[in-house]
Amino acid sequence: MPPWLMHAVLDALPERVAVIDESGRIVESNASWRAFAENHDHPLVPADTSRPYLDTLTRSTNGQVTGIASRLRSLLDGKGEPTKPSPTAPTRRDRSFGSTSPSCPTTATATPF
Repeated sequence: MPPWLMHAVLDALPERVAVIDESGRIVESNASWRAFAENHDHPLVPADTSRPYLDTLTRSTNGQVTGIASRLRSLLDGKGEPTKPSPTAPTRRDRSFGSTSPSCPTTATATPF
């Protein structure tokens, strides 16, 4: 993927996104993250940008933040598994595109992927 496209996709996301490398440094972020980081004094925003972000989280006095740091470290070390989707959450195959509601005058159903 071309870098300009990756940046455009990340910046289009409304949620704050920061990508960290294996050392815990932020290597990419989207516009929402950058705006939040510039305008907030928050435990999840590193005050010292010369230090890896994961170190900043680890040194926090906020228990929730240190829990996040611990989980990230486990994932980076290959000791944890990514969060699995809930068994009740619909999968891509379960989703129907369109509506079969009687209140909808036109209906369409697409074949799931």
